Amino acid sequence: MHLIEKKINNTLQLRIYSSLIEIDEHSWNAIHPTIPFYQSYAFLSMIQNIQPTLEFRYVLVYKKEQLVAALYFQLLDFSFKNLVNYSSENQQKTWC
Repeated sequence: MHLIEKKINNTLQLRIYSSLIEIDEHSWNAIHPTIPFYQSYAFLSMIQNIQPTLEFRYVLVYKKEQLVAALYFQLLDFSFKNLVNYSSENQQKTWC
């Protein structure tokens, strides 16, 4: 089940999902006949499964109930604690 369904205008509608398993694989891959591997359902599904610290959003765009676009987003937590730890790790490295 999608998280959000938003009507943009009389013809366009968005459906936003939090997991790729909620979307039909054939529909996702059919959006473009020569989809690059890194945008394929199989690849994105693998990334989602091996990156438990990331959140994902998948957006399907419909024009008059016909799927016309598929987008995905990775949501990262840029909390202060994570940024400080990242900065500290980089300062300890010695570059040659």
